[in-house]
Amino acid sequence: MRAIALPLAAAAALLLLAPAPLRAEDEPAVIKEGSKVSLEYTLKLDDGSTADTNVGQDPLEYEQGKQEILPNLEKQLVGLKVNDTKQVTLAPEDAYGVVDPALRREVPAAQILAGNESEGFGRLMQFQADRAKEYYAKALAALPQPDRRAQRPGLIMAAIYRALLDEIERDGFHVLKAKTSLTPLRKLWIAWKTWVAA
Repeated sequence: MRAIALPLAAAAALLLLAPAPLRAEDEPAVIKEGSKVSLEYTLKLDDGSTADTNVGQDPLEYEQGKQEILPNLEKQLVGLKVNDTKQVTLAPEDAYGVVDPALRREVPAAQILAGNESEGFGRLMQFQADRAKEYYAKALAALPQPDRRAQRPGLIMAAIYRALLDEIERDGFHVLKAKTSLTPLRKLWIAWKTWVAA
């Protein structure tokens, strides 16, 4: 039985195969700031199990220095050439974060696909809703007051999504069997209030 577990386990090791900068033919193919990189990888956990891989699939593509991948991984790739292979080990805090078993929530994928809203599903949804609200609050607190006028469209969308999340929570997270939405009039009211407050 396949289970969905949140948050994701932290990565311990990443085996990189054939990083290949996508550069003009007359330039040396070395990963450096601004290089467009295409690579295959295998992500392994401390126990040796494979958490993710793209070997035999489409390569991961990113631009070096644009923080499109983990910053500590990006640092490890500088200087690699086409067809180089490198094993990189990252501490959890340098990758996806330390796993807190107390935060782990498991709900079988088959249960979700069947639309069964169990107690475990409810706990998972509550955890995610609380986390989302925390991120909304942190993002708003980090936005300087003088910048809020310029950010009105984003603030309006955040206020609408937050109101939608509140509705979903009020309805008991019955998202597998029913659609929760806000009326156009309510969205307009939220947009106007947010516009004026910014």
